[in-house]
Amino acid sequence: MLIHVAQNGKKFELDCQASTSVDVVQKALATLMGVPPAEQMLICRDLRLEPSRTLGHYGLPAEDKHVFLFNRSSLVADAPIPEADLVDDVELELPGEPSRLEIGHPLDESPNPLLRALPSYERQFRYHYQKAQAIWRGSQQRYDLCRQLFAEMEVQAMAIQTARGNMDIYYSHMKQRYDEFTRSCQEQHRKHSDILGNFERDMERLRNTELHPVLKTESRSTLLDCLNDQGIRKWADDCATSHTHFEAKVGELRAQFTGLQRNVEDLKMTEPDVDLEHIEDQMDEHQAAVDEQASILQSLSKDLNTVKKLVEDCVSGQLTSSLRPLDAVAALDPMSEVHINNHLPTVEHCDARLSGLVQHMNKCKVAMTRCVHTQLQSVAALQRRIRDMRNQLVGYREAMQRQEEVFAELLLVRKVASSYRACLAEVVRRKAYAELYTRKAGQLAERMARDRDAEVARREEFMRQQGLLPREILEGMGLSGVPSQCEVNVPTFDSSLLDIDVADLQNLAQIGGVPEERPKSRLGGGSRQLSASMSGSGAMITSTMVGSQKAGAFEGGGDVSIMTGVERRETSVEGGVAGGGYDMEVENAWLRSEYAAAVAMLCTLEEEEEAGGEESAEPAPPRRREAAQRVSEALRRKDEHAQFLQESLARQKQQLEAYEQRIREVEAQLSEQHKKSHQALGEASGTAEGGSVVTAEKGGDMGGEDVTSLEKSNPSERVEEARPAGLDQTMVDATLGETRMLESGMGSVVRDMEEGGVSASQEGGGASGRVEEAGGKRTEPKDEADTARHKASGADVAHDVTLRRELHQLQEALSHRTAACVDAEGRVQALTAEVADLNTQLKRNADLLSECQVNCAHLENHLHEARETAQTNLVTAERRGKEYDSLRAKSVRMHGLLDRLNRCLAAPSDAFPEALSNLAASLSNGGLGRAEDEEVFVGSVRQLAEQVNQLVQQRGDLLARIQHAEDAKARLVKQVEVASEKLRSLAVKHERAVQIGKEKICFTSFNVHELAVFLPNGVGHYEAVNCNCPYYFLAEESVLLFRHHQPESAHKYIVGQIVHIDHNVTRPPSPESMAGGLIEGKNEGGGRGPRWNPFGLPLGTDYFVVTVAMVPDLTTSLQRVTSS
Repeated sequence: MLIHVAQNGKKFELDCQASTSVDVVQKALATLMGVPPAEQMLICRDLRLEPSRTLGHYGLPAEDKHVFLFNRSSLVADAPIPEADLVDDVELELPGEPSRLEIGHPLDESPNPLLRALPSYERQFRYHYQKAQAIWRGSQQRYDLCRQLFAEMEVQAMAIQTARGNMDIYYSHMKQRYDEFTRSCQEQHRKHSDILGNFERDMERLRNTELHPVLKTESRSTLLDCLNDQGIRKWADDCATSHTHFEAKVGELRAQFTGLQRNVEDLKMTEPDVDLEHIEDQMDEHQAAVDEQASILQSLSKDLNTVKKLVEDCVSGQLTSSLRPLDAVAALDPMSEVHINNHLPTVEHCDARLSGLVQHMNKCKVAMTRCVHTQLQSVAALQRRIRDMRNQLVGYREAMQRQEEVFAELLLVRKVASSYRACLAEVVRRKAYAELYTRKAGQLAERMARDRDAEVARREEFMRQQGLLPREILEGMGLSGVPSQCEVNVPTFDSSLLDIDVADLQNLAQIGGVPEERPKSRLGGGSRQLSASMSGSGAMITSTMVGSQKAGAFEGGGDVSIMTGVERRETSVEGGVAGGGYDMEVENAWLRSEYAAAVAMLCTLEEEEEAGGEESAEPAPPRRREAAQRVSEALRRKDEHAQFLQESLARQKQQLEAYEQRIREVEAQLSEQHKKSHQALGEASGTAEGGSVVTAEKGGDMGGEDVTSLEKSNPSERVEEARPAGLDQTMVDATLGETRMLESGMGSVVRDMEEGGVSASQEGGGASGRVEEAGGKRTEPKDEADTARHKASGADVAHDVTLRRELHQLQEALSHRTAACVDAEGRVQALTAEVADLNTQLKRNADLLSECQVNCAHLENHLHEARETAQTNLVTAERRGKEYDSLRAKSVRMHGLLDRLNRCLAAPSDAFPEALSNLAASLSNGGLGRAEDEEVFVGSVRQLAEQVNQLVQQRGDLLARIQHAEDAKARLVKQVEVASEKLRSLAVKHERAVQIGKEKICFTSFNVHELAVFLPNGVGHYEAVNCNCPYYFLAEESVLLFRHHQPESAHKYIVGQIVHIDHNVTRPPSPESMAGGLIEGKNEGGGRGPRWNPFGLPLGTDYFVVTVAMVPDLTTSLQRVTSS
């Protein structure tokens, strides 16, 4: 893994694995660079590497991820600028000019002066080539140094971008927090400004709101009297001052953030002081200069080979006398002129350009190092300002929270009026609940009493049928008892409530309309619908309350539970209402309770909306606004349809009342006609009259039953809910069509009833005629009076029958219409239930819609992330594809070069140098557009060709030198043989001299490995024979050795080789030796003396004790010396 150093652009390659921790990497870098791990900061792709994590956590090591090392000490303010790591210019090692006095070439001894000039040309061309080659190598090194400096400056530029990216991350987080704070602060500022701006209005509202007469006292008549007016106003002044001061501080923070934002943007727009693109262009230009040097060097190599070949040909031609020297010299002169006047100056000029480029790159490196230091200092300063800004945001949030707490006290002024209205509504609700509770207790008592009466009647019936046994037996079986009475007692509660009702609530709590200067509420529509629907029936009130509360729950997020008419009917049925009916008093009490609860809730919601202000800081989402509009429109259409159904039912009720009145009138007429018919008819028509009367009575009973059923099935009393939101128009049209059919049917019945008199009289006349005919056939009257009486009575009877038949038809039509009304009521109830289901589904769909919106937002976020990932992968794939294409092309070219090299290597050994030179020349000529690896390969081939040429030249030189060496060797062998003979004789002489020198006896000085002669003195000690070297005495062990091996000569002299010399000085004896007495010893020679002076010498005299060894074969020599 490569580590890029930000300060100097250096690179370090570490052998790391994914499981290696960052801490280990920092310790390795500390060893390499000397920077402590605490001062290191590693950043990869704008993220700082934590020491506790591993490299695999950040996806490292990876080729496409660069890791940069920053030194914390250089990021501190006022840190010195580090010194730039510059490169030294290359010193050229040029070869020396060839000497004219060189000898040893075969052509130097040629009698032709032109041939003698060819070796000088060869030496001159070789010098030109070697000089150009040395300059070219120096230029290559200079170019490599420039490439190194350029790579380091690129790393420094990337380090600047990485530091900016890391700063941008911190700035983005801080900006997000600042934006959130700004939104919250603007919302709070708007709300607090609204509270301060409407403070006098709120106080005036409290002043105009009078308390209930029961709550009034001498010092308290309005809501304002319930508060501390002076304290609240002082608190409002303090809040205004704090509001202004906080706004000024927020303005300062805004200006500070604006300055920080401008500095960040300026830093992002700042470019490095060094233009790397321009430097790269310069590098390409100087690469062309290096290539030109290579081509010139190739030309010089060819010229050198040419002159060498000429020289070889001349050498061969001299032996054969077939070469023309003049042509050879004439061909070399132009080459030498081109070398001196063109090639060498061009090579030197290119090298001077590269030397200037090195100096320029050093200056750029210094500027880039200074720029990196300045940029990193700026980034560090901005990061410190970002950190300070983030800390200030925390403090400002706390200040904003304190502002909210301060204004919370002032917000109570606005909440007092709504709280008062909510309390009044709660009083009404509790009173209504108390009444409802009491009536439910009464219903329970009545139901229990009915159950008891039924049980008592059942027992009495049982006793009448089965009570045949004696009473004693029945009492013994326990069958004589009766159920006990059930007493329901409800203690009085909430007796201290104010004596107010719904009407008082409307007057005191201002439910009838919204006060002036109040902002338009989202719940205003529901409240107005609630107040307007109070004049209608109980069902209409309940329906409107349900709609308004559902709308409030949808907008405000609340959840209100209201029982519908169907649920109340089920509750009443469960409560045991006689005949399955509905107790209107209990329902009215329940409605008053729910109405008061709704009023209390609306007061709370209105207060919350007023506290929230006229407009929220952020507008509602479009989908939520559309859903709210659809719900409002549905509720409006539901209320309109409910009002229409109510009006239709009222009209039908009026028509039914008119029908009932008309039926009663018809019955009265029938009764009168029935009486007249009874008076006129005699006994003969009694049977007919009886049948008619029975029929009339039956018809009257049927009419009474129909009227009763009609009254029971009055649709105006059964409709309890209105048209739901979003009701289909087809259903509305069907309901209206049925209503029109009912009205047209009833109108036809009325018209038939109005035309009944005429038709009845006509039919009566016809009927009388038929009766007369029948009577004439049966009997004949006695006189004209009887005949007239019989005619009149027959006409009345016929008319009565006709009226009864028409009344029966009318009753049947009324029964059909009543059944149609009952069906319509059933459909209305079904529609009401469907409306409730639709409302439930609407709420469920709203929840699903909210959940879908959240899911859509999550899906959009995931889609955005997936798109970014896909884009990143696409860019990576394209880059890797390009890299693969370039590598493949490079591989193909390298394979081609290797094939050419292999063919060159496969050539015979004699033709190998020339083939390699041709390959290098062809590669040098086609050097445009190559990659770096190919340039390295081409350079290696050129160097190899040069080395091979040099080896060929050296081989020729060595062959010539070997020949000369062999000749010299033959001469030297002869000389060596002569010299060896002389040496052997000298060696013999030397050995003899050495032997003689070894056998010499020393007298003037004594050294180790020398011979010495010791003679006994007068005392008996053996003293060396000397000349001016006294006091050399033989050691006792040496004397014993010689006496043991040479007893015959040891008494006269001893000759031996010195192996050790001990130097001593005579000293006075010590006190211990004096006290102990002198210890005397006896010498081998007969002399005796103390050990501290064994030889009896004066004090302070230097003497030597010599240890000698025996010398073999010395007896003969001594004898010869003695005899001589």
